[in-house]
Amino acid sequence: MTITQRRRSLAAALLTAAILLTGCSASNAGSAGSAAQPAAVQPADAQPAAADAPAEAAEIITGTIWLTSSDPMAAARSATEAVVAAGGRIEDRDEYASADLTEARATLTARIPVAKIEDVREQLTSIGTVSRTQVTSEDVSTAQRDLEARASSLRTSVERYESWLAAAQTPSDLAELEESLSERQTRLETIESELRAMADKVAMSTITLVIGGDGHHDPTQPQTVGDALAVGWNGFAGFWLATLLNVSVALPWLVLIALAGAVVLVIMRRRRDRARAAEAAAAPTHTTPDLVAATTHTPPPTASQQQGVRPADPGV
Repeated sequence: MTITQRRRSLAAALLTAAILLTGCSASNAGSAGSAAQPAAVQPADAQPAAADAPAEAAEIITGTIWLTSSDPMAAARSATEAVVAAGGRIEDRDEYASADLTEARATLTARIPVAKIEDVREQLTSIGTVSRTQVTSEDVSTAQRDLEARASSLRTSVERYESWLAAAQTPSDLAELEESLSERQTRLETIESELRAMADKVAMSTITLVIGGDGHHDPTQPQTVGDALAVGWNGFAGFWLATLLNVSVALPWLVLIALAGAVVLVIMRRRRDRARAAEAAAAPTHTTPDLVAATTHTPPPTASQQQGVRPADPGV
């Protein structure tokens, strides 16, 4: 082997050793880096992010409950007591007593806590017969969160403007800041009012109670002969009273119509008389033999004429 070949062999061995050492170093470095990386990020992963709790759904519940009872007025009072006992209230009441052929009925607008709706409905079944129940719900969670976000933003803005107003020096700055602050406070009060109204609707459902008669008892039906006579007399008197009232209402119009008719009648008679007079004046005058004979008077004969003596001629 020559010296040149030995040098080449030695250089190749050194190159191979260098490559092997470089690969081991890189492998160790990669292992160390991969082992060190979790240690670096471990503190961040060691404290997991708290998951946001799901917001409670906000729903506005409304409905109607139809109830029948032999005494709707008493049932309405009992239903009111049941609503108040459940922590609710009656916002509107509309009651009609029985009259003539109309049964008594009542309509109540109740505000009932959402959790107590079923309890109140169960109590209503002991008051009368629940013939129908209709309940609907409206999800207002998004609208409520939007109002709350706007209110929070306005509160922050109001606080900022209050701090600026406290540090203002010039009158122009004071006036401008007060105007802007007043505008934001007004908007904040409006949104807070809407939030309170929405919270009340969410917490207290609106249930309409419609209470009617069961149709089994008619308080206007006469039960005795005296009642029947009273009903008949009331009907008779009511008819004539209604007639008299109608005539009284129409009397001024009747008088006016009568006066107008009298004026028209007088005018028509005058026109007719004038027409007859005009026709009589326009007609020609004719002398008929009958009229001459009727108008010529022949004196009765004298005694001498009756004896055959001819009277002297007056012209001789």
